Amino acid sequence: MKEIGPAISVVVPCYKAVRWLPECMDSLFEQTFEDFEIIFVDDGSPDATGKLVDDYAAKYPQVKTLHQKN
Repeated sequence: MKEIGPAISVVVPCYKAVRWLPECMDSLFEQTFEDFEIIFVDDGSPDATGKLVDDYAAKYPQVKTLHQKN
């Protein structure tokens, strides 16, 4: 049987969000549900948002990132 993927996908749009992302991420990982993924969409943010979400993706297997131009 083919695996479908996580039961829940949380999509977090990010633009100039480096200041708030650690609190957001902490909140998401404090949930008791375990079958989930987090997809950060970096909308071409000019600050360090893209690097921060990439750092989270390298550290947590549930995190995926998507970078696009604004």
